[in-house]
Amino acid sequence: FFRTTSSQDAPASEEQEVQTEGIMQKIRLEFNAVDGPATKRELLLGFSDFTTDAYDYGYEAKNIDENQDDLNLVLEGQNMMIQAYASITAEKEVPLKFKASGSYNYRIELTQIENIEPDQEIYLRDNLLGYYFDLRTDQAYEFSSESGVFANRFEIVFQEAHQESLSTTEEDYTYNLMYYNNDTNKLFVKGLQSDAEQLMIINMLGQTVQEFGHVEAQKLDNGISVSNLSTGAYVVYLKTNTSVKTKKIIIK
Repeated sequence: FFRTTSSQDAPASEEQEVQTEGIMQKIRLEFNAVDGPATKRELLLGFSDFTTDAYDYGYEAKNIDENQDDLNLVLEGQNMMIQAYASITAEKEVPLKFKASGSYNYRIELTQIENIEPDQEIYLRDNLLGYYFDLRTDQAYEFSSESGVFANRFEIVFQEAHQESLSTTEEDYTYNLMYYNNDTNKLFVKGLQSDAEQLMIINMLGQTVQEFGHVEAQKLDNGISVSNLSTGAYVVYLKTNTSVKTKKIIIK
């Protein structure tokens, strides 16, 4: 992370201030298209006790060359490639603005970390799927999207959500509606008031491993067969004409 002003033009007092400032923690992200129009975007995020979540002169860079498919940081409504923030805290959330030109697949991965402790959690939160992806796994998060601009789907966060943060009503509803029976290899969705328009099973890398089109509510209530999946955790994504629901399941 470097200031955009030249130190040769700065007064001696300003040069001294730059040299004595604290350490900048850095995260570099890379966004790529898997299919569709070729695209690549690198984003650089910096965190320190001498910068803020607002505009910091010399520490920000706008995106002046937007792609058809793109991922940006956001500052005061503007697309950014480089942005500085205040120090990392467990509550900090960094929004990412995502744009897709069509129904394609994409990848987001962490490519560089600097001055951040090894035990500091760094997650990509997919608000559409209700899923947290650990960016420190040396894997890319792969996901699908329809065309559009999505300002609220992705965020960088620094702790994983805890189940106790859900209210009792939300918890009972979310965790009793969908479940997977390992004895019969069937996925059950109970109590739907309308048919499912789309049903996807997504692995922990964000890859869609099984996908169903229109599925009748009665069929889901009775259970649909899900087979040929490896042991592990998955996220079920269910879309109806009125809502989107997600649930984490374990296949043994």
